[in-house]
Amino acid sequence: MLRKIGKDRRSVVASLNQGLEVVGVEPADRGIGGKVVGLIDQGRLRIVLSHEPEPPGPRDWRLLKVDASPPKGHPLAVLRAIWHVDRGLRKDDLTSDATRLLDQIKEINKQYEDCVKNWQPPVIDAGTQVLHVSKKLRQDDAFSDEVLDDLFASNTEVFVVKLLTHRKTGKTGLQLFLPSHDILLNIYQASFENTDVGHWLLTSLERKTYSVDLLCRLSAVWLPASQADDTEVRSENWLVQISNAERAYHSWRITWSPRELHAGFIRLCVSERSKEELQQHKLTPEQLCQAMTRGLHLYEVTGQESDVLVAVPEGLQCQIRLTPQKPLIGISDWMLIGTRKADLALSPFARIVARWEEGVPGRTPLAGNAPELIRELLVLQGQQQEIATRIKTVEEWLIGKTPELSKRIASWRKVCELERDTLEVGVTCLKREGPDYLLIPEKQETVKEWIDGLVSLNPEGIHWDRYPLELRVGEDYARLIIRSVQGTEDGVGEIVLNVGCDSPRGLALIERVCDSAAAEDKERENIRLFLPDTQLRLIDNALDLLDLDQQNQAEKRGIVGEELTLDDMTLNTLRTILSSPEQLDPITSPWPPLPIPPLTPLSAKQEEAVRAAIFGPDMTLIQGPPGTGKTTVILEILRQLFRMHRKNPGFKVLLVAPTHVAVDNVLERLVTPRGGTNLVMELGIAPYRVGSTHRIPEHLRGFTLDCFNTEYREKLEQQVGKKLEKFRQALRRDRQVWDILEDGAACDAVSWSFALQNGELLNLGPWECHPALERELPIDFNCQEGRVRAWRQLRAQGTRPEECVRLLRRWLEFLQKNPRFFSELLIANANLVCATTIGCATHRELRSVVYDYVIVDEAGKEEARRLLVPLIRGEKWVLVGDHQQLPPYSDDELQKRLRREGLDPKVITRSLFEELQEPFEKSGRYVFLDHQGRMHPDISAFVSQQFYGGRLHDFPHVANHTMPRPAFLPDRPNLLVLDTQQLPDRQEKRLGTGYVNSLEQELAVFILRAFAKLPEFQVDKADDKESSVPTLGVIAPYRRQVEKIRDLLRKDQKLNKLLSAGILHVGTVDSFQGQERDLIIFTCTRSNSQGRLGFVDNRQRLNVAFSRARCLLLVIADGSTVELARKRSDVTGDEAETRDHLHALFVFAHGRGGLLKVPQKWQTRWSG
Repeated sequence: MLRKIGKDRRSVVASLNQGLEVVGVEPADRGIGGKVVGLIDQGRLRIVLSHEPEPPGPRDWRLLKVDASPPKGHPLAVLRAIWHVDRGLRKDDLTSDATRLLDQIKEINKQYEDCVKNWQPPVIDAGTQVLHVSKKLRQDDAFSDEVLDDLFASNTEVFVVKLLTHRKTGKTGLQLFLPSHDILLNIYQASFENTDVGHWLLTSLERKTYSVDLLCRLSAVWLPASQADDTEVRSENWLVQISNAERAYHSWRITWSPRELHAGFIRLCVSERSKEELQQHKLTPEQLCQAMTRGLHLYEVTGQESDVLVAVPEGLQCQIRLTPQKPLIGISDWMLIGTRKADLALSPFARIVARWEEGVPGRTPLAGNAPELIRELLVLQGQQQEIATRIKTVEEWLIGKTPELSKRIASWRKVCELERDTLEVGVTCLKREGPDYLLIPEKQETVKEWIDGLVSLNPEGIHWDRYPLELRVGEDYARLIIRSVQGTEDGVGEIVLNVGCDSPRGLALIERVCDSAAAEDKERENIRLFLPDTQLRLIDNALDLLDLDQQNQAEKRGIVGEELTLDDMTLNTLRTILSSPEQLDPITSPWPPLPIPPLTPLSAKQEEAVRAAIFGPDMTLIQGPPGTGKTTVILEILRQLFRMHRKNPGFKVLLVAPTHVAVDNVLERLVTPRGGTNLVMELGIAPYRVGSTHRIPEHLRGFTLDCFNTEYREKLEQQVGKKLEKFRQALRRDRQVWDILEDGAACDAVSWSFALQNGELLNLGPWECHPALERELPIDFNCQEGRVRAWRQLRAQGTRPEECVRLLRRWLEFLQKNPRFFSELLIANANLVCATTIGCATHRELRSVVYDYVIVDEAGKEEARRLLVPLIRGEKWVLVGDHQQLPPYSDDELQKRLRREGLDPKVITRSLFEELQEPFEKSGRYVFLDHQGRMHPDISAFVSQQFYGGRLHDFPHVANHTMPRPAFLPDRPNLLVLDTQQLPDRQEKRLGTGYVNSLEQELAVFILRAFAKLPEFQVDKADDKESSVPTLGVIAPYRRQVEKIRDLLRKDQKLNKLLSAGILHVGTVDSFQGQERDLIIFTCTRSNSQGRLGFVDNRQRLNVAFSRARCLLLVIADGSTVELARKRSDVTGDEAETRDHLHALFVFAHGRGGLLKVPQKWQTRWSG
């Protein structure tokens, strides 16, 4: 122990005499002794002293620790003895000598070590491998450069100690041992973009402080990442060889036969702490002694000066650690039990100044009083801990770590765990099929729906390596990569998957499953198969970033290009918002004016919302009821932000929404010129739409990766091809000119030679030139002067055409080899990324991007857990939405499972927007858009009164929102309730899991047919897209009711034409959010004698249904059912509150003359 730190006993005593700075004190479990932890040598060494005034005997053993995980391998020896707890035993009763027994165990341990040395690690050739180094390791480990230099220079042996598997990514890893440096390295397969097999990431590097198993020696050439451009690396077959070597090593160790040891009576001393550990395993000291008496399996002897035995009592599934007791002399004696390098974070609270001497048997004890000193130190330590607790409370508040946040993160993780279990599809068959495996899932329909979804998302082909399945057997798991799929072409027969695995441990698990398939059912019951949980992993990553207790945070941030680099202040602010938003500093001063005038006139609240968003210190909430211009506000926020930051080339904004429709709505408004102004060109916005083109409108696909990778690349290739052809023509022309010049030079030589002999020049021309050449070069090649001028032109241009041709060919080859060049170029230059809340992190290139602003549209529809994915990627946030409209979607089965687990379903049904509305309103971070421009005042008056407390007002122009109506409907008001309680056939019918109402179906179609007969709905106007034909909509709370109404509409030629033209739309409440129609017919569907309203009994859905109408709202309902529902006494709370809205609608309509009783024989009376 002392040799490790370069000291001996005398130097320790000398250091103690200079002063001991106490950092901790621990009282004894019994008696008046205890331990003192302190610093010596000016705080460089940490030392632990122990005082036990009641010396035990030489036969006593002390229980140090109880651990749940048994040691691996086979025991060295089995000890047979009779163990007793120390209570009520005399020393004379003990017959075993601890010292002698320990010597025997050490001798057996030496024999085992000699046996282990006979293992000859096999040599495995790994070829050439590339090693990347994480940022964290490069910054923190001062000695890593020397180790890596020797590794890259092949100056050191490398042994494989252990095969690893990354807990998050499932990537294969290795623990390597370098004997020359006594260093252990942990490396994992790299998962960077554009890296192939043979690339590894070094994540940790540590000194070896314990014995390791040398599985094999690795023969490899290691290259740094900077030298790996054109290096050919070896495949992963050598990893399978390492896995085989691991199995061979453990099989070889089994050859050791444990030795038998016998002893007499032994006393076991159990401390209070050890008793607590035993209680965690539901054991008492007496029960432990009984198990040890049956047999004690010894595995290891550790320690140098203080020997510790690692053992497992027979019949128990836990390991214990034992050490012989050492007697002390007197009240002033201390025993040194540990020294190590000091932790710089330790803070001393006392300093002991005394005269220390080394303990020698027979020497007279000193006059010190150790128990009294321990009591004084305990008092001081208590005072220090009290102060530290107060400081810690303040620090946790400052960094955002609160019990509320920890509890909330834990509940979110539990929801993810329960949701992940819903992805299980089971295994019917798994067997070998050539080099891979054949897999038949059990839940065929679930797998088929999953594959169909992937096909729609990836119309150009599915990259199956992005969607690995997970096979679990107990605690072991393997990630399966789909190679091919059978049985999906015609939809007939079962789905069969051809799968493989890239992990050696995964392959070993699959082989084990295949081998046990014929052994029948016992192990097969533990085999589980899960679909990919990509979305849940993204949520887990967000939770890891917010969770201060996550131990692997530092390692994750060290992976280059894989993790966010959001500053701590921003993360702390987000933690505070999620846990205790009321602690945010209130904003009292008014916002500055807008940097530039708005593009379109804004109301006072709209302008306030824009100013709050662009000048707010952290997060801003903008609540926009129906028709208040939320999209207009978002566009103006973008316009002002990009104008403010136009000189910052790195400024980026992330725009997200829960649905593709909402994202595309904002993007379409942004790229469409308004009033002669193109915002994209004016502000230098480079939008990038994340998502598959299958779900994006055709006119917006130019902002997607697929378009850049196909259409734009093809256009550029055409342009480059034209340039290439042009340069080729120039090259052919130049070659023709050179041919003429060469012939001319030869003829000139002959002419001058003839002239020197005969006194006159010969005329050997003229030369015939291609007509195209004469047009391009107006030069007379028949005279020497013209040829000289052509030669000078060629000499001046040099080899430019040839160089251009060569460069263009290389450019085309580059485009063919790098098909994602344009997408990477788009991502690098995009300053406005548009995506869904989860889709913003699905592309690897975007996972490490941090945005200056994150704007969330329809934030009231997204649960907080999913909203974390975009929020952790921004430094400031703007949430736009309305929690009084549709809530987040949640699966009913998941809600039931949450209730069974004791969790509140609101964790997934309540949006973060709704949670923050009240505290943000108090702190000045909330703006309510209070003017609407959609609904006629007759409609908006009810919506404002029932859902917004009368805060919603009208723009003046909405009074003109009127439309013609059939004669059987009164001209006023614009909100009409058609009461069916007088009709005998009004009752609902159950159909599947929903309800239908035939009477209300017929009424809705009858009314639509009457509107279609009006002049405004003639066929020629319906065909003209630019004509102002009023739009119609029918909303029902049940999908079955919607289907029945749609079937009836298709049977009517005129209504079917309106339906096909998009003028008429029929759907559920959820499908209508974000839409508006001139006429809305809402059919309540429910009509019964129990007063049950079903889906209608939801205030948020009613708000959406009623607020879609611009000019006229017709509600078809049974007044008797509504009245019975109001009188029910078996509902309370929110349900009772929302139940009253339909009754309030009847009262409101009656007060304004809009309540109509549907008469008997209404078809006849209304047709006239």
